Amino acid sequence: MTIERYLTTLMVYFVLQGIVLGQAKKLTYRLQGIVNRDTGTVILLPVAGQAYDPNTKNKYQAKIKQGRFLLEGQMAYPSGYLIRIDQNYVSSNFIIEPGSQIITCNADSLREIPKLATQSMAEHHIFTTRYVQPFTKKREQDFDEYRVKRSTITDERILDSLRTTYQQKQAILIHQQQLQYLDYTSQHPNSYVALWHLVRNMGEGYQPVFDSIYTALSPSLRNTPTGKMVAQRIKLSKATAIGQVFPSLTLVDTSNMSASIAPDHRSKYTLIDFWFSHCGPCLQEFPKLKDLFAQYQYKGFNIIGISIDKPADIETWKKTIQEKNLVWPQYLDLSGKITVGQFSISYFPSNFLLDDKGIIIRKNINSLDLSNFLSQRM
Repeated sequence: MTIERYLTTLMVYFVLQGIVLGQAKKLTYRLQGIVNRDTGTVILLPVAGQAYDPNTKNKYQAKIKQGRFLLEGQMAYPSGYLIRIDQNYVSSNFIIEPGSQIITCNADSLREIPKLATQSMAEHHIFTTRYVQPFTKKREQDFDEYRVKRSTITDERILDSLRTTYQQKQAILIHQQQLQYLDYTSQHPNSYVALWHLVRNMGEGYQPVFDSIYTALSPSLRNTPTGKMVAQRIKLSKATAIGQVFPSLTLVDTSNMSASIAPDHRSKYTLIDFWFSHCGPCLQEFPKLKDLFAQYQYKGFNIIGISIDKPADIETWKKTIQEKNLVWPQYLDLSGKITVGQFSISYFPSNFLLDDKGIIIRKNINSLDLSNFLSQRM
């Protein structure tokens, strides 16, 4: 059977099962889990956060008892999730359907796709094998080659040229991959795999092709709660694309006073750094940012920190600022209402580098590339 005939059969299956696309029927799911742990806590995490999840009233947490767990609740249509087990295991994304299903997790693995024998996951496997893994492998190979070459070069001009070439190659690969996603979605407009893959990709930043992929989805999928949120996020994400002026924000400072945040045009470059106090990678970046701030502060480089800590973590946020000696301005976006909502940021740390006009010129620049950028321009 060809993939086209298989996926057509798959869509018919969903209709026959009563999943009327675009309608939030009160269906249920039952996820019986098997894991190589006798005890622990399992948490179901919606792909790209709860904003996209139509099943917000579900309790996505269960205890492991003798290697088994059970999660159940309401489900309007197939939806994308990850599983976290305690602090050591987080899966890759997968899809749960309405109905009863069994999921098997290996808590010793790294970013595995759990075993889940459903129609959606059969399609997910085909999609991942054909459209995701080949590009991921190529991007990793290119990065390894770039890293090896970079380690042998000391001339900043040659290093900058090498970095530019690498970034261009990555951009071409990403664009080619997105065009294949578009082709797949055009051929299978009723695919929930395509819908949730678009949701996942949006967490890595806006791409113009997202508009076309979204339009290729059937009207019934676009009219689901998830589809409507995708449309809203695409519109908002355009406002923070490279080349756009970074929007003004109203947040609170460390004294709990309301403050309007806007780029200081007296600064030649400003890094807007998004973080939170329990984010390990965020904390690891601070020493490097402190060194860069100390080196270039008086040459026109500024940093603005924005945390998404929850109300219960405000004191931890303030303590972290003090203990890490973060001397640049710090603001709080309580529970990430703007960061996750307006900016669609789902990975931390995340950042925007702005020029003196407040225009976004880089997104998610790492400390090494930021150091090289500043050394050549300041």
